[in-house]
Order: sequence, then structure tokens, then C-alpha cells
Amino acid sequence: MGCAERRRAGALGPRFALAVLAVACGSEAAAPSSLGQPMSIGVYTLTVERTQPAPVPGPPISSFREQSGREAIMVVVRWAGLEDLDAMSRIAFAQKYLEDRLSVVESTGERTEPTAAMQSALLFMNDPGDNWRDWIVLFHLPEASASRTLEVENLDPAEGQPARFAIVLPS
Repeated sequence: MGCAERRRAGALGPRFALAVLAVACGSEAAAPSSLGQPMSIGVYTLTVERTQPAPVPGPPISSFREQSGREAIMVVVRWAGLEDLDAMSRIAFAQKYLEDRLSVVESTGERTEPTAAMQSALLFMNDPGDNWRDWIVLFHLPEASASRTLEVENLDPAEGQPARFAIVLPS
């Protein structure tokens, strides 16, 4: 169980959730990273290439519906090293990982989980074919923010790898 599931433990009660979150996520500072810098996630590599506003109007996908008082941004990422998985496992792993292991933390401390993760070709209603590498992660963030940091949890860090990465996002 990673930080994302532990954050969702709030359904069991706020005290329990805070205790689990503090033990699971608070003991180690996130390693700084930057846009375009590959991050080793176990035996795989994830690169956060850029962020950009979601298109307006968005594609006819329910995740892109406007949310009042929230700004939709896309985080564009690229996977490497998933070749050892079969085609369906690659897609399932990439999507689940991005939806459960990424979050944006506002300068106020508010944490936002992704709205959705999808292969980037789907944004334009194209068939992604065998391109499992290129993904977008959609977030609906509070509109007013002094600064934002993308946190990436490293589910099963290899020796010498950090448990979390932090990327300061451009304003």
C-alpha cells in the first residue's frame, strides 16, 4: 500500500488516516527532480516532460469537463523499460501507476489526486496503437496557487532510489 492508498484511508477515520499518512509518507523528504529529468522507478523509468493547460474545449471525454473554481492541467509523461511486460500489462501498469502514485501539492499543503491518466493519443481521439510510452495525467487544481509541486511516489524503490520525487511545476 502506497501513499495514495494511505491517503484514501480517511474513510476509516481522520485520526487513523493521519497516523498512517504520517508514518507512510512523512518520514522521508522527497528527492528533488525537474521536468525532463528521467526518474528511476524500480526497474522502470518515468520522465515528466512538461505541463500544459488542458484544451478548452476539451475532448469529448468526461474527465475533461470543466469544474468550477478549478484549473485543468495536463502533465505529459513518458515511460521507458516496460518492454518486459506484455502489451495489456504495460497499459494497465502505466495507467494505474500514474493515477495512484502522482499528486500535486499546493503551497497551502492541499494535495490533489489525478482526475485521469490516459495514453496521449487518446486526447486527440486517435488510436494509440502500440505506443505505450506517451501518457497524459489530468489534474483539476485550485485556480489560485502561489506554487505547486508534483510528487511521484516510487512504489518499490531499488537500492539507492528515493521513495518519492518532487518536481516544482512552472507557474
